[in-house]
Amino acid sequence: MSEAPMDGIPSRPSRAARIALAVACVGIVGLALGACRNDNGRSSDRPVSAGNGASDANLKPNGLATLQANAAYSKGTKATADAGSLREKRVGAKDSSDLRLSAKECVGKVSVEEMGSFEIIRIINADASNADTWVKVDAELSKWAKSGAGTVLPAGTWMHGTDTNPMIAALSSYCHHDLLNPEAADGQLTKGQPTSVDGQQTVPITLSNGAGTRTYYFAASGPAHVLQMDAIKGATKAEFVYSDFGTPVGAKQPAGEIVPAPQG
Repeated sequence: MSEAPMDGIPSRPSRAARIALAVACVGIVGLALGACRNDNGRSSDRPVSAGNGASDANLKPNGLATLQANAAYSKGTKATADAGSLREKRVGAKDSSDLRLSAKECVGKVSVEEMGSFEIIRIINADASNADTWVKVDAELSKWAKSGAGTVLPAGTWMHGTDTNPMIAALSSYCHHDLLNPEAADGQLTKGQPTSVDGQQTVPITLSNGAGTRTYYFAASGPAHVLQMDAIKGATKAEFVYSDFGTPVGAKQPAGEIVPAPQG
């Protein structure tokens, strides 16, 4: 059970929450760049090269390259959100994730070096006030949690909780719904030179604010989806790669045994 707050000081996180926060803080978790500590990101092998290479021959230019930064950002984020869903792959210095996302769903797997991995299914309520989340850890993460904080996380068994559970809330921070619930840019936007991402011409738009920078690579032909996003905060870097736009996520409660996620 968590200690009660005293004199306005937040209570100390429960053991389960500390385990989840340790997992979440390995890399940049969330597009707002809320990194918990500086871990130098490792770029993936996905090629990004500057140049004037041709767009995919099967796709027509979408006009993004002719727009100013603000208009290009608005068009690209709207096109991405209009897709309804996407696949996000992230590779960091010590963690990786492969998630399918919609505005209210998240399904996939997160792996953390020297800790283990977990699967997650998340369904946000209709009014976005809370979410039902199911998490299943592997044997390695279960062992790490027990030895690291004496917390029992049953391996291979789905645990259920909502965002009122600190552990569930921390692990759910890997689910980035931002691109599917776009808001106005919260910083200064600058437009870069045309850049090729995996052979497809893109228009890079960099968003800079006090939290760091995010560079979005929007497709210059066909739908103006974001194909990649590079995030930097200090010495911390992360790369997000997007694909499978419009493929239904189909999140639903998992079959089999389900136990309550630990609170303390």
